[in-house]
Amino acid sequence: MKKHGFGAIDLLISLLVMSALFLIYARMIKGVVPIKTESNIESIEKQVDETVNEIESLKNQRIELENKMLENNF
Repeated sequence: MKKHGFGAIDLLISLLVMSALFLIYARMIKGVVPIKTESNIESIEKQVDETVNEIESLKNQRIELENKMLENNF
């Protein structure tokens, strides 16, 4: 009698084929998706620092204006 099942050898062969396909497609995706380099990270950090400095200067200006308004009212 012949069994119509999925044996261990078939499972291993299919696993081998799937892993080969995964490796092929992973290499293709790696070429398409841009990889973040050190220069990109540095430029992002620079932009964040500039934004933080701008926010801090605006905060200081607001505090100075509030202090001037309080001085003028009293």
